[in-house]
Amino acid sequence: MADADRFSSLPFEIKIHILTHLRIKDAVRTSTLARSWRDLWTHLPCLYLCNTQDTLGDNWIQRAYHLVSSLQGPLRWFQLAHFRDYLRPADDSVFIQNLLDLLPQKGGVEMLDLFFETHMDEAIRLPSFHSLYMLKLRGCHVGLPTGFQGFRRLKTLSMRTVGISNDDLNLLVRTSSNLTSLVISDCYTSGDPLSVDLSLPFMRHLEFRGVFTAVEKVLVVSAPHLKQAVIGLSHVDYSSQN
Repeated sequence: MADADRFSSLPFEIKIHILTHLRIKDAVRTSTLARSWRDLWTHLPCLYLCNTQDTLGDNWIQRAYHLVSSLQGPLRWFQLAHFRDYLRPADDSVFIQNLLDLLPQKGGVEMLDLFFETHMDEAIRLPSFHSLYMLKLRGCHVGLPTGFQGFRRLKTLSMRTVGISNDDLNLLVRTSSNLTSLVISDCYTSGDPLSVDLSLPFMRHLEFRGVFTAVEKVLVVSAPHLKQAVIGLSHVDYSSQN
């Protein structure tokens, strides 16, 4: 009992720090420890959710939506992952879109990481995030909302095996003028070869990889602070073999 009281008397910030190192289902279970821990997990500033059985199990995306909707915020860091060994229902894209649309309501999301090991063909629309400084996308098809104004604070943008139109890609890069790191790897459009113009005054790192026949143009118009550039074009579409 003394140990339990000692944990209950910990400062709020330390309790939250402890919860951030637990799996989400274990963090939720701490609500049963004592009154001072009840629903404390709803103040988590970072959340990692995936479709594995030991994390969310069946109906994973619905559970993920419920967890995010229960957060009191502010949510700063959010990662959603789907691994190939677990089947994804065809209508998951609808729930994923609803989940993404919910995120801006939970405070200033600063880091968003979407990982799909099995490629997601259904397009999802990225909401507007005013505080976003890191965006990582893999294995998904994305679009931008109508009237998109850009991610003004975005510093790091990484897109690997992402489907995106040339218009949206150029708009995303052009309106993210504070980018310091940009990765575009094996990305593709709906039909036309990839074509992108880069004019980024603060960019220090650039990585571009793709299939030679699927790339029309990668033009670095201006990048006065560029320190490292990696350009790789192959004749084989390795992404289609995953």
